[in-house]
Amino acid sequence: MLVKNTFTHDARVWREARTLQTAGHQVQVVALGAPNLANYEVTFDGIQITRVSRGPGASLRGVSDPTRTSGTASSFRTGIKRAVVRVVKYAARTPLSGYVQRGIDRRMKGAVLAFGPNVIHAHDLETLELACELKNELTIPVVYDSHEIASERNHHTQAQKNRAGTKEAALIHRADVVIMVSDGCAKFTSEKYGIPMPTVIMNTPDFDPTKIEVRDLRKEFSIPSENILLVHQGSLQRNRGIEQSIEAVRNIPNVTYVIIGYGQHRPFLENYVTSSGLAEKVKFFGPVPANQLIEWTASADIGICTIVGKTKSYLYAMPNKLFEYTMAGLPVIASNYPDMGTFVIENKMGITCDPESPESIANSINSLLADPELREKLANGARIARTKFNWENEQKKLLEVYSRF
Repeated sequence: MLVKNTFTHDARVWREARTLQTAGHQVQVVALGAPNLANYEVTFDGIQITRVSRGPGASLRGVSDPTRTSGTASSFRTGIKRAVVRVVKYAARTPLSGYVQRGIDRRMKGAVLAFGPNVIHAHDLETLELACELKNELTIPVVYDSHEIASERNHHTQAQKNRAGTKEAALIHRADVVIMVSDGCAKFTSEKYGIPMPTVIMNTPDFDPTKIEVRDLRKEFSIPSENILLVHQGSLQRNRGIEQSIEAVRNIPNVTYVIIGYGQHRPFLENYVTSSGLAEKVKFFGPVPANQLIEWTASADIGICTIVGKTKSYLYAMPNKLFEYTMAGLPVIASNYPDMGTFVIENKMGITCDPESPESIANSINSLLADPELREKLANGARIARTKFNWENEQKKLLEVYSRF
């Protein structure tokens, strides 16, 4: 497996690697190195992890998002550090970026050749070109696992989206199997490039409610017992609908909104909450270890999933948090979009809203606050849905793909 991250927080890659390893495949994950991470290690279940140097600028890992590792709020000093990283990232759009990436690819290729795989599993577009090169040299199949629509990524400029689309168009036909995360993403990609409908493998957690030890957010923040606890979890980035949800709760009494996660947008959100006088109503928590996330979430009353569809990736998203709320047995307020909105309604586990409208989000919250029986009915729908939409079922699709080789 090729992945251009450190393979420490990528739950999808971990699940797929462990599924294949358990099924009898010897899995090697080639990832990127970082300070304090081993260059080579073997997990308890035998997955081999090789991390290669990023080359110039490797020591800046994590500077752009200090909350990722420390869990602390931003400060003036970290703000200065982020400004430095923005300059570095700007430089990365120049020809220097190509030089650095070619160096990374050379080191990743060397690790793969030393391992001698029978299949290359490329996670996201960043690894597909190298995967196709290895396919030609080793005469082995390539699985292209696209975690979102590469030409419609939320944080990319239009120029970057255009380049990604051109690159993907040139490479995607060389993949033997294409995997995507939602029906909408798969249909869009199929129509865009004229390829067969990709296999859809959703980002569902493992299913074992007996292992969910509820960790108490109420106790953590001394939340009054009469307050309804709303929760947002996941990466804190633009267009996740967090600002709109913060505005939505402004005038709703007896509600506490806890935002769990990290990301480059967190300092902005913290400042937004403070300057709006909402620090008593809106709390920030984490990051927390991945294996504890559902346990903290399970202490909430309602899960918020109001991603804003500014790009096709977000419009057709089926985000991790949606399934994690399901696993925690929470009723959900979700964006009224084709995939996640339809999923929530059809499984009778939540209600939908316009994620760009604080008023619409507030109306949805109020409708659940006013009807405890409805909340319980939707929570029961979530508990039923998790028996179907879980990794034990989704992994069967991955194993079917590998049975073809």
